[in-house]
Amino acid sequence: MLQHMTYEERIADVEGFVEKAKPSFSRRAMSTLAEKAGRKHKLYGITNADLEVFLYLHKKCYTNGVIPNVTIHMMWEDYKQYKEEFAYIQHSQFYIALKKLNLHNIISIENGVDGRYTIKLTHFMNEE
Repeated sequence: MLQHMTYEERIADVEGFVEKAKPSFSRRAMSTLAEKAGRKHKLYGITNADLEVFLYLHKKCYTNGVIPNVTIHMMWEDYKQYKEEFAYIQHSQFYIALKKLNLHNIISIENGVDGRYTIKLTHFMNEE
């Protein structure tokens, strides 16, 4: 990380904050979905698709932060209806963004009995 900093940034970083800070996303490449297609997707950094999917989930969830009894394809179709012709992301980006949000515990996806899922936004409500 330090080798990518400019001289001015290294001078300003007196206490070594950048070196001590841990990135919020891991630097592993996600290969579970992408190996079949021959493409790897990075798990660090935030893409427009991640933001779009998170905002969509936030709008669609109940007041307790839960979206019950859905399939991923059903969510994608609903997202397209919600955005109408202004859907900026592809279906593969939608699925990968859901996987990334789940991997980093921003949401949790629980399997149901009949192939449907319950999606929960993990830090939706303050428990105190």
